[in-house]
Amino acid sequence: REIPSNKELERHYSSSWQYTTSRPEICWESAARFISKNWRGADGGKSLDVGSKGESLAIALTRHGLSFSRRGIDPNPTSTSISRGWVGAGVSPTHDLDFISATHVMEHSADPLQFVQDILGMLAPRRLAYIEVPSLELHAEDAGSCDDVNRDHLWHFTCSSLMRLVDRAGGCVAAYEMDRIPKWPVHRLLISHNDAFVADNYVTLKEHKA
Repeated sequence: REIPSNKELERHYSSSWQYTTSRPEICWESAARFISKNWRGADGGKSLDVGSKGESLAIALTRHGLSFSRRGIDPNPTSTSISRGWVGAGVSPTHDLDFISATHVMEHSADPLQFVQDILGMLAPRRLAYIEVPSLELHAEDAGSCDDVNRDHLWHFTCSSLMRLVDRAGGCVAAYEMDRIPKWPVHRLLISHNDAFVADNYVTLKEHKA
């Protein structure tokens, strides 16, 4: 099918059609565990939650010892701490954010490559962004117990396709896992700029690009 334009997507997601049920607490807890386990350096500073529907991830991160200023953007803001906004249509690089998170957002974007480039353009040097998307492999393996593949997902990702995507965007994968959460299997990545920070602090993940 034809990929909608960014304006069409922003208009579509500005309604509250899909947000009647939030993800279970185990999803946020496992994400926070992965991020905190792989975090290097000091926490604090400015953060941005893309596609934010609340503060569930920020609260879970605090329980794991990581705390950031809380700010979110979403086409359909649900609280005063969230601003109306959209990522993936091209942004002017600012390189001023210390942590960016985007959980279950990139699969809805018109252009995942531009989405990752936008994330990296906002991310400060030697800092990390967290991206989480549904796992196509695990949905296919366990279709009987997983949620149906969402018809509004424009893209479906495997481990290898994610590694290639981040590489093409000029970034580097610092940490990765595929998590078999019942009904919510996901890929998780921490990405950064392709510089000495990742080489000095993480085992390279080039083998996943094959």
